[in-house]
Amino acid sequence: MVSTMSGIPQSERREALLDAISIALFAGLVLTALATFDDYGMSWDERGHARYGDDIVKYFQAGMTEEAMPDHRQTYGGGYNLPAALFSRLVPHARITSNHLFTALLGLLGLMGTWRLGRLLGGAAGGLLALLLLATLPAYYGHMFNSPKDLPFAVGYVWVLYYLCRLVQAGPRAPLGVWVALGVALGLGMSVRIGGLLGIAYLAMIVGLQWVCFCLHERRVKPALGLLGSLTLRSVLATSIAWALMILPWPLAHASPFTAPFEVLRGFTKHSFIAPTLFRGEYVPPNPPPWNYLPDYFLVQLPDVLWLILAIGAVTLAVYFARPELRRTLWNWRGACIALLLFAVLFPPIYAILRRATIYDGLRHFLFVLPPLCVLASLAVLNLLNWLSERSKPTAYATMALLGLGVLAVVVEMVELHPYQYLYFNRTSGGLPAAASQYETEYYAHSFKELGNTFADQLWETERDRYLDGDYQMSSCKIEPFILMEHMPANFSFAEGKSDFYAGYLRAGCIYLYPDLPLLAVVERQGVALNVVRSWRQEQEARGDRER
Repeated sequence: MVSTMSGIPQSERREALLDAISIALFAGLVLTALATFDDYGMSWDERGHARYGDDIVKYFQAGMTEEAMPDHRQTYGGGYNLPAALFSRLVPHARITSNHLFTALLGLLGLMGTWRLGRLLGGAAGGLLALLLLATLPAYYGHMFNSPKDLPFAVGYVWVLYYLCRLVQAGPRAPLGVWVALGVALGLGMSVRIGGLLGIAYLAMIVGLQWVCFCLHERRVKPALGLLGSLTLRSVLATSIAWALMILPWPLAHASPFTAPFEVLRGFTKHSFIAPTLFRGEYVPPNPPPWNYLPDYFLVQLPDVLWLILAIGAVTLAVYFARPELRRTLWNWRGACIALLLFAVLFPPIYAILRRATIYDGLRHFLFVLPPLCVLASLAVLNLLNWLSERSKPTAYATMALLGLGVLAVVVEMVELHPYQYLYFNRTSGGLPAAASQYETEYYAHSFKELGNTFADQLWETERDRYLDGDYQMSSCKIEPFILMEHMPANFSFAEGKSDFYAGYLRAGCIYLYPDLPLLAVVERQGVALNVVRSWRQEQEARGDRER
């Protein structure tokens, strides 16, 4: 059908409109990130990863000598750390703050990759829905500013899947540029976390299936051998590009570029983290945790509306497989890409459970499955709306409105939780108030920034003279001193045991210690205290009176 006003098909006008909405949404996300990146505090890992990036810069400046080799974080590639260190030299911010801006920009790149993948498989509507679902997914957005490894790896993962789907779409004779772009995406992901090698396994699987399908169709030896040679050479090219990009910023791998990555990979699933992790109200070991640890965290931290969409998608897929006339519609490149995304979402967590890998901090280490999960969800929504539109357009519009309200409800909670969106728990689970005593919540400890600002303002109002001229000591629990001191005023120092003040956050129940001490400051979201300051002064004064 053609518009009589412009001569442009209505379908193209609709696609252009949806793309314009996607661009507007993305622009809004960029502005939001730029306006709020300084609200986020320093997480546990950031100081070490910032130092690692600075040490990699020094290593290259020293001529890559063994004496200049970084002495920590060596099991991680420097694909995030080195660019972040160089970026910090270009912006007028403190080191950790510049990392937050850099990580936010990477998170936006991940949103763009999700939009591209959704658009590839579902047109402009699929891209818009995928972008919207990921942008309103608290587990992704909440890690988009101060997660120096998990978030960047998720970004690389979705771009790898995008270019793999481009390969599937183009078939065995895909343009060379797609192979090069795939190699770059693979390398950047692998340079952040060695688990990016999984992308090479996906590539081998796709190339192998393409060749087998070609052989079954052609049934001739010479063309099959010719294609095998071509696919092999192009796969070697992509893998070589990826390997070079992985090795380049990784000092540990320079001496043994072909063996060191595999040695690191073997040790990663049995990471040495031993601190108990909170699960269903009990502290359990992380190596390994109970088999249902990871599924349970996905169950309670993904929004209800997303679970509803995924359930609809699962039912739809089952119907397609059950009916031959529908099943045949999946035998195309889109069906193959959907199968790839399903595998890319399900295989890593299932493998980690079966391998009895070390897992802690909820689903943080599996953020990378969230972008492809949102793409699959967007395709499920599209399929549902198309099916309803063929039968009743009012019903389709009503369904769209209801799903929109579900997404809006999540956005409202994200605003309430800001800047702690990763503390989100869905309404079915009881939300954050129910989760605070059952699951890991404030594991990043970045609420100390808000606590420090709040407490400093209070001291300014209540004891300004001493605050300007005196010194204070503060103790805490289950926290590295540098995290606490990063966010406290300059005249504060860390002390073991009793001091002027005690600061305690939710992790390990530190917030519940010393309930009889006077409460001076609190950071709270949705009625749940995340971090507190209490005073030892009255007890010290009472002890002084007794001694006198």
